[in-house]
Amino acid sequence: MNILITGVLGHIGSSLLDNLSKIKNLKKVYLIDNARSNNLNILFNLKNKRVKINFIYGDLINKKIFNKINDKIHTVIHLASITNAEQSFKNKKLIFENNYSIFKNVVNFCLKKNARLIHLSSTSVYGQSEKIVDENFKDLEPRSPYAEEKLLEENYLKRLKKIKFITFRLGTISGISKGMRFHTAVNKFCLKTILGEEIPVWTNALHQYRPYCSLKDATNAIIQIINKNAFDNQIYNVLTKNYRFDGFYWRPIHLASHLGNKELVELLISKGVDINTKTGGEERPLHYAAIFDQKEIIPYLARNNDILNGGEGAPLTPVYHSLLSKKIFPNEPCIFLNIGGVSNFTYCNNDELVARDIGPGNVLIDEYLKTTKNIDFDKNGEIASTGQINMDIINQFIEHDIYSSQDRHSYDRNEFDFNFIKGLVFEDAVATLNYFTALIISNYLNNNFINCSKVILCGGGRKNKTLMQNLKNLLKKNIIEIDKYNYDGDFIESQAFAYLAIRSYLKKNISFPSTTKVSKPVSGGEIFKNF
Repeated sequence: MNILITGVLGHIGSSLLDNLSKIKNLKKVYLIDNARSNNLNILFNLKNKRVKINFIYGDLINKKIFNKINDKIHTVIHLASITNAEQSFKNKKLIFENNYSIFKNVVNFCLKKNARLIHLSSTSVYGQSEKIVDENFKDLEPRSPYAEEKLLEENYLKRLKKIKFITFRLGTISGISKGMRFHTAVNKFCLKTILGEEIPVWTNALHQYRPYCSLKDATNAIIQIINKNAFDNQIYNVLTKNYRFDGFYWRPIHLASHLGNKELVELLISKGVDINTKTGGEERPLHYAAIFDQKEIIPYLARNNDILNGGEGAPLTPVYHSLLSKKIFPNEPCIFLNIGGVSNFTYCNNDELVARDIGPGNVLIDEYLKTTKNIDFDKNGEIASTGQINMDIINQFIEHDIYSSQDRHSYDRNEFDFNFIKGLVFEDAVATLNYFTALIISNYLNNNFINCSKVILCGGGRKNKTLMQNLKNLLKKNIIEIDKYNYDGDFIESQAFAYLAIRSYLKKNISFPSTTKVSKPVSGGEIFKNF
């Protein structure tokens, strides 16, 4: 399948470009953009290597630009337009001449090529209404030239009979991409916060609802339509949630938590934003993350109480491992080894509890595969099993083992770098990373827990047979998968967080100086009962 993306250097376009691998049976992609945003850097270091990409520099208002496309095009994703609704009042003529003319040129190209069209409109076509609106709402009252023009596009498509299309009325887009725009509300708020500037909130907007759409949701919606061939010539609203400004006390971190944008949450906190800041209704960011089931955000915010008391925020699962150890080995010391993206351990001996992150788990292998071959993971360790381990590289790196020498209890997966194996043949690189991961883990446990012989294995890494074989060869202990005790090793972490929630509700401690370096044993976060 071949596709054409217009306006690829913009906010949504650059996100799509990073997610081309999710489109099934994709062979060739044509990209058209006039590069007025000066974002040509987006075209460098693209993640997808299997799809042939052709970039055409030029303006779609010139019909002849389409003559540069000789291949069959199956789907057109039309993103190119001037999108700033506020500025459209000053440039009404330009909006209509540019956006509408370009739109008709794209439609004519689709008709000529018999291509399906993904057409992006806006929820701003509804205007302002006291009623709850949906796609069947008839009293459309667009309040800006931009919205008026988008409605004009919609009506134009409705009149055509010989084209397969779908129209998305998108909510206001928020989220990080290489072509990120800062004239939309959430992105503007976050930028102003980072720069230490005031965020203006007009009194007439305090009780208005505004539909927002995360960039991730918008991107996935486009991809799913293509994969499922769901072109039904209908109009659909695409948004994450309506949101109402709650007095002057709303902060960008509340909306970022509500939308599940972990990158923005982390960025805001790194710039000094208070993770416990309240709205006028006393809600904190964790409140919104919980209400809207933002699974990536909740654990991040839940670590807050530990961090506020001097802890590193992880690992938090040891207290659950301790519970399991008393059931599995009630009178013996044991080590729980969890190999996820990061490897971590918990040493349990009656009431003695010691834990920390050791170093890389699956992250080095997975990131290398994703970066070089666009492969998500090494299934069963099959690739690693075919390569040769480069011991010279291993020995050089292990001399400066930064993991065991650092007095840290927590690592972020973004801290690990596989550059030390660059230059190796692909299979040899995977084999070397696999062995290196096993060596870091085994060295730490061998050196620090000489008298403990039992290791209970959890996490996705246990499914990598080559990694497990390397561990068995290097780790001088009896390794037992937790599944053998009738526990599903894939769900230990989720069970642990449920257990942590119950302990927090009962105001029992979940983190300790020996697990997270917290100054004193503490419970987790705050319990909200008003939602």
